[in-house]
Amino acid sequence: ISTAMFFLAPFSVMAQEKMSYMAIKAGAISPAGDFDDAGFESGFNGEIALGRYFDPDAAIEGGIGFYRSEANASDPVSAEDDSVWVIPITGTVKGVLPFNDVNLFGGVGLGIYFASAEVKFKDKTSGVSDKFTDEDTVFGFHVSIGANVNITPKMFLGFEGRRIWTEEAEFRGSLFGSIQTV
Repeated sequence: ISTAMFFLAPFSVMAQEKMSYMAIKAGAISPAGDFDDAGFESGFNGEIALGRYFDPDAAIEGGIGFYRSEANASDPVSAEDDSVWVIPITGTVKGVLPFNDVNLFGGVGLGIYFASAEVKFKDKTSGVSDKFTDEDTVFGFHVSIGANVNITPKMFLGFEGRRIWTEEAEFRGSLFGSIQTV
């Protein structure tokens, strides 16, 4: 028992030092599937996350964010500007591999994604314009991998890559049709 306590005590202290955290994340979203096929460009991604270590090697994290992507198409007769906004609410379970001032992590999680689409269409020959918006909510799954570098005992700088799979979002309208959420 004494030997076990000797080896487990440092992990207990480490977990107490890092019980909860808040992360502000900024990055880019890269469209895939139907979004990529429709010419949507990489866009802004921001998130605020709250996490809690329940062990030095494991944490849970909840976040709310914002994604945005746009696509533009034009020919001599018409022009179309499409925008998609997504507000994700996610939960992630992370496995953490702690080193001195660097923590490597990988995670899996679920999310609900509130998506909005806006399409603006203009017929250049007649000058007639049309616009519509639509919304849909889909569920998804994600995996993530990354690293955090501790700058001070209470501040870290991190990098995270995340791959998201969702149900297909259905946007109704004569111009937009049906596309898949990123």
